[in-house]
Amino acid sequence: MSNAEIFFSRLLVVLSLSLAHGLRAQKVVACYLPPELAPKYDPVKMEADYERFIDSLKAFKIMADYPGAVRKLLSSDKEKQLTGMKLLADSHEPEIMPWLVSFLHSDDDELQRAAYAAMEELITYHALKRRDPEIGEKIVILPLGPEDFNLQALAWPIFQALNRPDLYPSSVLSTAAFSAGYLLLDDFEPLLKRLLTNEHPANQHAARSALEIIENSRKQQTN
Repeated sequence: MSNAEIFFSRLLVVLSLSLAHGLRAQKVVACYLPPELAPKYDPVKMEADYERFIDSLKAFKIMADYPGAVRKLLSSDKEKQLTGMKLLADSHEPEIMPWLVSFLHSDDDELQRAAYAAMEELITYHALKRRDPEIGEKIVILPLGPEDFNLQALAWPIFQALNRPDLYPSSVLSTAAFSAGYLLLDDFEPLLKRLLTNEHPANQHAARSALEIIENSRKQQTN
């Protein structure tokens, strides 16, 4: 790439990330907690942890390593954006997250679903690296080791979906539930249990699977 192209690309990513920060701020205001759940969660802390995590990632690394995917993502064509997200998801690199942030809060259901799916694939890939090999068919995730990438801060977008299922597409709820399970977010068990009565069987299945992963992993750690 020429110097001009590099400058223009960097300008695009800065604008994209600035937009993402603005969308995140809007979501904090819209966050609502039912009275029975309010004492259990601190949305402000979750969002702050999430923003620190996003800001700590090297977004420019993705621009250098996957320029084609980034060009598609920054296109105004939705199909190209969807393809770009899929390409980034296939990389399994945590540095893709800054590029997904604005799409996690997109008004377009299809783009939002793709962003949550890409995040879930990232979470699942890294969690399964810690799957206990001595357990049979059950999925048991071992605690984080010193070499494992900590993705716990991604609890914030997961929380937003599970906390307000009325505001998110059904498939987003499924991916959010699976993500909560693979991240072993045991504090989210009340939110997952609420999803067990969701009208969509796929969401019930996702919540049930997530609760099983959390419970099985917890039992293994206490044995």
